[in-house]
Amino acid sequence: MVAREAVVPVPVTGRRYRRREKYTERTMRRAMLFGTAAITALLAYTIPYATAAREGYQQNKIRTQIQELSRDNEVLQTELASLKNPQIIEAYAAQNGMVMREKAQFVTLPQTTQAAPQPSLLARLSAFSFR
Repeated sequence: MVAREAVVPVPVTGRRYRRREKYTERTMRRAMLFGTAAITALLAYTIPYATAAREGYQQNKIRTQIQELSRDNEVLQTELASLKNPQIIEAYAAQNGMVMREKAQFVTLPQTTQAAPQPSLLARLSAFSFR
């Protein structure tokens, strides 16, 4: 039998420790880069969908407003057509205490005296004496 030497653990040297530190720092950089890339990809994927959903809600709101305004327009057009009818106007006037005159009435305004005509520019300038 051959005698074997006992294996004694060797303490970690400074060089190996530094390598391990660099390896950890490099790993952290890679992890941060990967995390940043993952978040960027996630945002690039979700932002268009969020924007499309928001624009869809805005379009739906605008369509609802258009429908309401169309209904209001129809009501106003019907009311306008009814107000153009002379019989309805007479009934409305009677409800509000207005009466129709049988004969036409003319109102004459008192005549005013006409003002004297303004002198021409030449006449106004001739009043001044130039030296």
